[in-house]
Amino acid sequence: QIRRPEPVPVRFLVDTGTNQVLLVPQRHYQAFLSSLIPMRVFHSSCGMDPRAGVVCDCSVREDPGLLPLQISLGGKSFSLPLSEMFMEVQAVSGGKLCLLTIQPNAMTPSSSQGIGGTLG
Repeated sequence: QIRRPEPVPVRFLVDTGTNQVLLVPQRHYQAFLSSLIPMRVFHSSCGMDPRAGVVCDCSVREDPGLLPLQISLGGKSFSLPLSEMFMEVQAVSGGKLCLLTIQPNAMTPSSSQGIGGTLG
């Protein structure tokens, strides 16, 4: 989790062939999302679309409360700016919204699926 002092060891899936950059295990998704986007920011600028996932006003990308996601693989740490994990989409109203490309992974991973690492 982003706002925890120590990384959380989990299996996750990084898929560069889809719009979902990072698929988080479903059982960790709510806690992960809460650490990713501060509650005040989520309630004022974001919402959950049952078909698309987390959508936000695009101004959220500039919020100073969004800390980078730290992923550790094989002892190396990678910092991913959260502002780059949103994809602009057309809103029903005609404007633009930003879709968070981090989604819950609906598939239950087995021990052979996913990449082992820590999120912090």
